[in-house]
Amino acid sequence: MNKPPFFLSPPRTRSTLLYELAEDAAINYHGLRPIINHSELFLEFNYSNKVFNYRENVEYPTELYPIIRDGNVHIHYIYPYVHNSLEKRNNYKVKILKEARDLGLEFYFKGTMQCAECPDLVEFYKNRHWVITKRKDIVEQIISTLYAGTISIFTIRQDEANIKAYNKATSQKVTINLSGSSREEYIKTFIPRVNKTHAIERELILKGIDYTIAYYEDLETEDAIVEKMIEIIGDKNWKPKHGFSPTVKRSIPYEDLIENYSEVRNYIEGLL
Repeated sequence: MNKPPFFLSPPRTRSTLLYELAEDAAINYHGLRPIINHSELFLEFNYSNKVFNYRENVEYPTELYPIIRDGNVHIHYIYPYVHNSLEKRNNYKVKILKEARDLGLEFYFKGTMQCAECPDLVEFYKNRHWVITKRKDIVEQIISTLYAGTISIFTIRQDEANIKAYNKATSQKVTINLSGSSREEYIKTFIPRVNKTHAIERELILKGIDYTIAYYEDLETEDAIVEKMIEIIGDKNWKPKHGFSPTVKRSIPYEDLIENYSEVRNYIEGLL
């Protein structure tokens, strides 16, 4: 078996599939603990859990704020925010992980691209087997992320209600809003963050840290996924314990689903 995995995953890279398939080995073999309430510790905000500020007449997403309680890390969703920058949020979360380690606690969570702004993590998790998930077409990756955010569905689960909600959401075209300071900032920071995520691979090589690269485009078949999982887990006899696929992959013709597809694509390409 390899060392316990640490996933570093920009969005829309099939990371949820690999992460959930690796969960059994991470928790039951390596003894890592799941984080309570959210698997993506380094996300800044929860857009599914919002609060309304009546004084400003504005709705805000809640901040992910972890605390250690009863031998676990619990994520709380809070507003007003405790921290006012990604750097401060990252530093606080690393502090929590260090305090947990001092208590003999190690956790299994999926590192989002915000981790690329947190260089301490490479040294902190030097004894993990890193898994960096990527997508070869970054333009499609950003379009996919914007579309998923617009319809508020990022992962399609193998249950009737989830698939029904997805089919309903994709039954009509949507327009992706490219205006507004928060949306523009998100798109413009997406590319350098993804590039920083990829650059971490060089640091892993220099430090001699074990890692696996998994490309979205190379995970088309069950055989390909099993082969990649064997590489991640380090067990040639690995098989999924609770069914093969916790998520569904759909081939999505974004040009047929996004009203302003050409505008979105041209805008993104202009930033590359």
